[in-house]
Amino acid sequence: MRILHTSDWHLGQNFYSKSRAAEHQAFLDWLLASAQEHDVDAIIVAGDIFDTGSPPSYARELYNRFVVQLQQTRCRLVVLAGNHDSVATLNESRDILAFLNTTVVANAGHAPFILPLRDGTPGAIFCPVPFLRPRELVTSQA
Repeated sequence: MRILHTSDWHLGQNFYSKSRAAEHQAFLDWLLASAQEHDVDAIIVAGDIFDTGSPPSYARELYNRFVVQLQQTRCRLVVLAGNHDSVATLNESRDILAFLNTTVVANAGHAPFILPLRDGTPGAIFCPVPFLRPRELVTSQA
């Protein structure tokens, strides 16, 4: 199984008031081409898809366009929430993205699942853990 691991895209980020949209688009184009070139079965994004909990619309468009383009390659996408990601923002499209070969794990408690190879046969068992916020952790009382 070929897995490509990435993180910290920070779509929507500005650098000293300069938009990084062109940079982000170039990265996503490269990532898509790399996944195709190397016959990647799954891409795992380990957090911080967006730079803020309320990303600008162009950042959401970049993300959605990438998901659609990647789906056409039969490569699976797994998105884990990071500390910059809003659980609500990621979850708002979770059910739709499931139809596009994408699994969104925005908060704790997601069950392990099988990552299939591009041909659909089982490839690996994935036990996802997104960024854990304090309210999701069990604290001990002494």
